[in-house]
Parts: sequence; structure tokens; C-alpha cells
Amino acid sequence: MKQKKSNKILKWSLSIIFFISLFLFLLSFSIAMPVLNRWFYFVQIKTLNISKISGYSYNDIVYSYNKLLDYLTFPWADFDLGVFKYSQEGKEHFQDTKVLFMIDLSILIVTSIICLVFVIVNWRIKNKFLVKVLNKSIGFWVSIISLILILLIVFLVSLDFEKAFIIFHKIFFKGKDNWVFDPTVDPIIKILPEQFFLNSFIFIAVVYLFSHLVIISKEVVLLKKRKNKVQKAA
Repeated sequence: MKQKKSNKILKWSLSIIFFISLFLFLLSFSIAMPVLNRWFYFVQIKTLNISKISGYSYNDIVYSYNKLLDYLTFPWADFDLGVFKYSQEGKEHFQDTKVLFMIDLSILIVTSIICLVFVIVNWRIKNKFLVKVLNKSIGFWVSIISLILILLIVFLVSLDFEKAFIIFHKIFFKGKDNWVFDPTVDPIIKILPEQFFLNSFIFIAVVYLFSHLVIISKEVVLLKKRKNKVQKAA
């Protein structure tokens, strides 16, 4: 009896760890997509007329953006904005941004390993490793909850992106206002228009939604297969 209770507690504990890990993995993965896929920005240099509006050539913009992203995504990279001059306040903002990027990428790496281990072990012992809630896997419920949250966030952001953008910065850069760039001293802001950040948010939301829809669809297919097996056996 005690052994059975201990196994149940262990199973639930591991399931909760997997629940949290999967949620954080898909979130950090989605956030990383616009950052790791630099082509996403390069395409918008033309579609948003960034070169014409900013007054900088396409090559200068690409070079400078690559320098900025190198700094933000590689722990060992020194601060460099390419052809752009910058203020101390501007530099400090990018330093703060780098910390957030490093946290996201670290979470992505750690949770990807945890999720992979859980999936392999659960598969090897024929889905007996993790608990099911209402005959559905933990992954299914992670996706349902996440879909509700992201749809709510998308709705709120769609009402007023500029306000949402300000709230985001006030939360993640608490007590600082160096994220408000003056183009005369930090001209790099000229090549980072608000529309680019909105498009990045849309990219993140689409990847996040799609990832969870894949998990839900897989669960529905597996459930139908199990029902068909039961019906055939009967």
C-alpha cells in the first residue's frame, strides 16, 4: 500500500516537472524564433522601407543588425552596433536586453534536454511514466492552458500594441527609461521601427500557437486510435 502511494506521488511529481518544462520549452522556443532567424528582419528591411526611412544603406543595416544580434545571443561577444554611434544609456539598455536573451536561451536549452529525457523514458516504458488527467496526457493540458493564455494576450495586444509595448518594457526593465531611445544619440532605433516589434510578436504568437495545436492534434489522433482498438477488441 505504501509502495503504491509512493509510486503515485513520484508519478505526479515527475508529471508536474514535465508540465512546467514543456510549458517553458515551448515559450522560450517561440520567443527565440525571431532572434535566431535573422532572415525575419532582413526581409522587413525592404517590406517596411527601413533603408529609405532611416537613410542607411541595406548593407549597413544588415551589417549593424548582425553585430547587434551577435552581441545579444553570444555570451562572449563584445558590444558593437556596427556603423551606429550610441549613448551610454543606449548601451546599458542593450546590456539589459542581453541578460533577458541569455535567460531565454538558457531556459530553452535546459528544458529541451529535460523534455527529451522525459519523452524517451515515457516512450520506452509505454506511457506509464507520466500521469493522465481525464484520460489526456500532461502535454495536452499544457497546450490547452497555453492556448487560452496566448489567445488572451493576443487579444489584449491587438487592442493597443503601443500600450502593450510600454507595459512590457516597464515590467522587464523595471525602474529604467533608457529603452526610450533618442534617434539623435542612438540612431539604431531608426532601423528598428515599432512595426518590426509588432511583427516579431506575431511571429512568436504563431509559432507558439502552432506548437500547441500540433500537440493537441496528436493527442486527439492517439485517443481515436485507442478507441478504435477498444471497439475492435470488443
